[in-house]
Amino acid sequence: ERLLPAGSVVEFRERTLWSEHWREILGTAGLLLGQAALIAALLVARRNRVRAEAGLREAEQRYRTVADFTYDWEYWRRPDGSFAYVSPSCLRVTGHEAAAFDRSPGLLDELVVEEDRPLWSEHAEVAQSGLGSSRLEFRIHTSDGQVRWVDHVCSPVTGADGAFLGVRGSNRDITDRRRS
Repeated sequence: ERLLPAGSVVEFRERTLWSEHWREILGTAGLLLGQAALIAALLVARRNRVRAEAGLREAEQRYRTVADFTYDWEYWRRPDGSFAYVSPSCLRVTGHEAAAFDRSPGLLDELVVEEDRPLWSEHAEVAQSGLGSSRLEFRIHTSDGQVRWVDHVCSPVTGADGAFLGVRGSNRDITDRRRS
């Protein structure tokens, strides 16, 4: 057409794909670009989630290692009396597996020697109120019938919003020290 003299009129021009379907082509290209952007955003979000999960696993492993391999018997008791966590070292101190405390949350109260129960009950009531940290020495019966002295320290566990989530207890076997 550019070789024709100026002012020439072209009749019966062949229509091109672009001239017939430019709206559809631009719409499809826009849709494909939108989908590509969405896929890229999803891939970035997935990568960030995978990194965050890996960080959480690493942090959990660090804290679980500290909690699970501590020499003292540690626990976290919820406000309803059930246990959120009991360290495996409770077996060394009480003779009972950690799972026994999950199955029977009252087991801790039952282990306390009868003469020390009023003191323990008063202490537990204050601890469950979330008023602050406290310390107590008392005796327990182990699963094999021995009596052991326990140095118990507990403190309230609170959430980021300040809500009371229970009590964290740390129990150390001080039987040898008391005997000496």
